[in-house]
Amino acid sequence: MQQHDPIMEPWVIDTLERIAAANSSSYAGCWDVVGWNGADLLFAELKRRKQDRVRSTQHRWLEAGLQAGLKPENFLLVEWDFAD
Repeated sequence: MQQHDPIMEPWVIDTLERIAAANSSSYAGCWDVVGWNGADLLFAELKRRKQDRVRSTQHRWLEAGLQAGLKPENFLLVEWDFAD
């Protein structure tokens, strides 16, 4: 079952707000998963092989994240498919 829990961690909320500010004041394109462990933050985008693609809004979210001070290591693109 999928759960939607609000993010309560102040520094994560601040980071999301900084990225949105750098993204024309928009959360459009925010990646599928936002996860953190201590001070480590990761955005993950999941794409099904041959069925899905990275959208222009997601490219812009990545660029805004980098402008907001994150590093490429803070972003993970996951390609998946069902086993044959």
